[in-house]
Amino acid sequence: MSASKTSPPAFRIPSHVLILSSLLALCFIVTHSPGSVWYITADRFALVPSSVLYAPWRLISYSFLHDSWEHLIFNLAWLVIFGSTVARHLGSARFFFFFIFCAISAGVVYTVFNSSNGFPAVGASGAVFGLFGAFVRFLFPSKGDGLATQPQSLKRALQNRQTCTIVAIVIGIDALFAAVGGIFGNDIIAWEAHIGGFIAGFVCFGWFAPPSHSTSRGPRNFDYGEWR
Repeated sequence: MSASKTSPPAFRIPSHVLILSSLLALCFIVTHSPGSVWYITADRFALVPSSVLYAPWRLISYSFLHDSWEHLIFNLAWLVIFGSTVARHLGSARFFFFFIFCAISAGVVYTVFNSSNGFPAVGASGAVFGLFGAFVRFLFPSKGDGLATQPQSLKRALQNRQTCTIVAIVIGIDALFAAVGGIFGNDIIAWEAHIGGFIAGFVCFGWFAPPSHSTSRGPRNFDYGEWR
């Protein structure tokens, strides 16, 4: 029996990832139909930090809005790439709840960092970064090549030097965007949402994962003690 199994090919996209991608695309088509629909929708559903307390639904609704085809396509591409592995592990219901959780987490962090201004944010990138954070826990299995079929525990992931390097690089790149945006006064990228979503996905993924079982179908983490 092999020491480590790898996940199914990345190009086999789970149906729930396709459903979510279709929903995001449909929202874009509807909100960008002729007329002033986009401006009305963005005014009511974009993430505006100053309005979150009396309009908490914005912490979710903003993630289904995109201001351009390029913005949408970029997020859909990363949703498929990183979300497929996560979706296969979670199943449909858990996957959708996890996506919403990451969107809310990203929105909360963005709101905290931008509480003094009302600049609105839209897009699924915060939630997608959460999927990326979860995806990182499938990388660098202790044995074997490719992606692991089971994610590393948070403790093991934090003890894995390669995993921690990926985490540091992601946070570092977003910090660089923050610095460059501050210097040139161009804060187009909501780096706060990216970091918030990524950390939430990486740290909290285990809350949404289904219970794992041993090959005998019993609880996997039962302590049988030491063999002497």
